[in-house]
Amino acid sequence: MNDHARSAAQATILINGGAATVVIALSTKEPSIGAHVAKIMPYALGGYALGVMFGALMMFFMIHSIQRWAIVWQGRALGYPTTRIDRARRWGNIWHAVAYICFGVAIILFLIGSAVIAGALLHSS
Repeated sequence: MNDHARSAAQATILINGGAATVVIALSTKEPSIGAHVAKIMPYALGGYALGVMFGALMMFFMIHSIQRWAIVWQGRALGYPTTRIDRARRWGNIWHAVAYICFGVAIILFLIGSAVIAGALLHSS
């Protein structure tokens, strides 16, 4: 699970960062993109930047989830009190869910940023 979640988080960071790079390159290479597209570009870049941030947050929350699950398994092996194991399991599940939410938000931000820039380019012709 850890390797796959890390790969997913890295993919969201790369996808959003790559899309932002393309938008910046488009703005510098095409002087005739039009004022409408130039006004819309910051919104697309903002969406992509937030997508990168949520990808990084996904990694952060997955680390917390894995740490809590390590406590669960260590607690079972070493005989920790049941309340401590249950608390660690509950927080492990919470951090895991938050990480998945961050993944979804990062992908949605990529789609929104792409739709914004595509719409602006479509209406500029």
